[in-house]
Amino acid sequence: MTLPFLHGQSSSLLILVQNSCGKTSIQRIISEIWPVYNKNGLLSIPSEGNLICIPQKPYFARGGTLRDQIIYPMTSDEFFDRGLKDKLLVQILSEVKLEYLLKRAKGWSYLDVVADWKDVLSGGEKQRMNFARILFHKPRFVVLDEATNAISVDMEDYLFNLLRKYRFNFISISQRPSLIKYHDQLLEISESNDGTWSLQTLGTDEAITSIENEIEELEKKLTNVKNWETERTVLQTKLATI
Repeated sequence: MTLPFLHGQSSSLLILVQNSCGKTSIQRIISEIWPVYNKNGLLSIPSEGNLICIPQKPYFARGGTLRDQIIYPMTSDEFFDRGLKDKLLVQILSEVKLEYLLKRAKGWSYLDVVADWKDVLSGGEKQRMNFARILFHKPRFVVLDEATNAISVDMEDYLFNLLRKYRFNFISISQRPSLIKYHDQLLEISESNDGTWSLQTLGTDEAITSIENEIEELEKKLTNVKNWETERTVLQTKLATI
């Protein structure tokens, strides 16, 4: 079966899946960390350079400069051999709201600072650095695996709109229904072990009904949490009298 997830420019798909349902496996297969062997073409992915996979926890090159982190996996030698300039990187940092990093030293010279960047940058800054890499490499397709769960709601909204602004095709893999609004299509994978799934075009009556059902289910879970908290309070009161 062929699933035409993305087509044209600025197409987007949200794969909504709960924990223990293969969420990370999907990203690993697409990025070819886990190879798939099938003569019938089970998986067809874009050529190298047209696809970038963004994990929840970004990788940072040890002992590299800030420039190295932005252009990863390209090296600084490749960067300068291609005639690229630091001005481009400054513009990209500004796009992802990280330009303030340059104020920690003497302006652009901070791009040459060597550090253990995974310890220097906060969780949110690391995830924004991933988006800087997207803007630098400009792939046709982007796969995001919980790539915005460490940043604020406002920044998350800004970054997804940035992807749309530059007309990237992107797939998001997440367990958060709040990301639905940023996508054109929704692929839901069942929590059961029977391998069932559903694909919907967002904006249709069917999709709206599905989202309403999802909200209703979340509200039920929140109600259960309140009941559990009440029961815990009662138990704590009883224990205090023993």
